[in-house]
Amino acid sequence: MVAAFDRSSAGTDASPVLARRLKGWLLRNESLRGYFLLSPTLLVVFVLLVAPLVAMVGLSFATQEYVTTHYGFSLANYATIFRPADKVP
Repeated sequence: MVAAFDRSSAGTDASPVLARRLKGWLLRNESLRGYFLLSPTLLVVFVLLVAPLVAMVGLSFATQEYVTTHYGFSLANYATIFRPADKVP
């Protein structure tokens, strides 16, 4: 006769075990709790502050002709900054 499937010995789901471990780590480690509390705030700061700054720096190396933007590495925008005012087109 085929033995009945024993749920406690094989094929158990690992998520309750991981949840218990995480809860134990959080209860023991105060700095880890602080990082978990800060993580939503850090995510918002990254999305609303750091990502636009990185995009702005990336776009500063692009060149533009009328309405067409050519994405690539060019220092033409930075050269315009250091050109004398009477020679700027």
